[in-house]
Amino acid sequence: MFVWVEVAEEWLKKLFKGKWFHWALQGIAIALCTWWWFHVPAPGKALLALTIVAVVMTIEGLTGWQRALWLVIVFALAFLENRAIDKDRHDFSDFEASRRAVENQQFSNIGSSITTSVQKLLDHSDEQFKATVAQQSQQFAATMRIEQKNVDQITGGKSYAVIMPDTTDSTADSLPIGITMCAVCEESINAAVYVQKEVTVDGVGDLIYQGQVNPYSMFTIGKLDVIRGKEKLYKITVFARNKPTLELLKIRFNRDSQHWEFSYSINRLEKQPHLNPKTRMAEGEEIKILVKETKWDEFNRTPENPAKTKIH
Repeated sequence: MFVWVEVAEEWLKKLFKGKWFHWALQGIAIALCTWWWFHVPAPGKALLALTIVAVVMTIEGLTGWQRALWLVIVFALAFLENRAIDKDRHDFSDFEASRRAVENQQFSNIGSSITTSVQKLLDHSDEQFKATVAQQSQQFAATMRIEQKNVDQITGGKSYAVIMPDTTDSTADSLPIGITMCAVCEESINAAVYVQKEVTVDGVGDLIYQGQVNPYSMFTIGKLDVIRGKEKLYKITVFARNKPTLELLKIRFNRDSQHWEFSYSINRLEKQPHLNPKTRMAEGEEIKILVKETKWDEFNRTPENPAKTKIH
């Protein structure tokens, strides 16, 4: 048995020391390197071949040229292994990028589907909300109109009183004055009427009537002294819940027609003035013109519509 081992060992030594054996292995290695140059192997294959070459280089009896060629093959295999690692990383990076792109597209499709569904739901909800709000707004507006009507019935709304003299008796030295409402006024007011005969004096004058005034009615509340040769100016203040009004009433005797004539204007104090601490002056007063100064007339004029007047 030991004889056969010795024989095999001798045969292997002769084989490894033979130059054709190494030239054949080197030819195979060169052919493999050439193939892998054009067809990059998977990582580890070139390293495995490099390991085998390293083992072969340990065999004794190699010539200088053989060792040099084996060294070139070693560097070639090391370079090919590096290319294989780089290619594997690049392929993996491309695969991951492609996978992420597919996943992103799938997520994008899912997101678009969800967004579309949610948007449809929101649009439907928005339409229902708008319809509900519009219905509630109409109901609220109707309720507010009713409430405003109730408030107007209590406060008088936009109604205001008009004081006019009765100029029928051209020989009289005092003229009866009546109180009525504007032609379009719909709400009654509880009025307190003050007449100031001397307009240059501060104050509101004397109280001549206090009570309710109804639309489409007129009644006498007192008399005013008049002078034939002089134009008289009276300041009439009417206090009511819907803010006070100021009427400037002028009365004169027309010698051509031999009749008493009158002219008047009516303003309403919409906003009380306030004291500005910086300027120490009253500011912010708002006065609404209800009736512009009328022409001289001996007949009753129709009061103007307060809704068409402007605030100054």
